Amino acid sequence: MQIIKLSLDHYNFFCPVSGTVIMDNETTNLTAPSLVAHWFDEDLLSPHFNDLNIWLFWDDYKSNFEKFDMIDPSLVFNFLEQYQSKNLVAFVIEENAPSSQGWNHSNFFVIDMNYSSSEG
Repeated sequence: MQIIKLSLDHYNFFCPVSGTVIMDNETTNLTAPSLVAHWFDEDLLSPHFNDLNIWLFWDDYKSNFEKFDMIDPSLVFNFLEQYQSKNLVAFVIEENAPSSQGWNHSNFFVIDMNYSSSEG
């Protein structure tokens, strides 16, 4: 899977395939049909999945660290690098200011780049 990092000074993110709002200053649209998965850095252990295959792969992957209350974003990056799908792209939206934990706030969005609006 290709991973694209974006460092933005705003929270507006639109699906590059359909133009659907995925995230803006007020909400995150987890029902966007092209959205496969989403991780929000304040709760990386509880991502949102719209695809069974990536959820099953994550469920197996997280068994290595599920005893922890929180995880480092590098574990999500590692997972995304391991998950093989030529049609999925992970967009990592990073907030510019570091958090108290010592890393930047990040939202991870996995988009199906083969999505067609005629599918849904």
